[in-house]
Amino acid sequence: MEVQTSEEVHVVCLFDTVEQALTWQGIVYNHLPDLPNREDSFGTQLVVDAEGDYVRTESRLLLTSTDLTLTA
Repeated sequence: MEVQTSEEVHVVCLFDTVEQALTWQGIVYNHLPDLPNREDSFGTQLVVDAEGDYVRTESRLLLTSTDLTLTA
């Protein structure tokens, strides 16, 4: 998973298990600003399954920095 920190550093996060990745995904999601995605500017954010089939559209903007830092 790639995470953008508050310093605008892109960090690649690797995990040993799916459970670890899902736990971290929840933490990251909670540290994103609560902003709607502007599809006209940033495009549609599709959620797909393991086969690449459409599941749903994510309405929250994911293309932004979290408030997580490298120093904390």
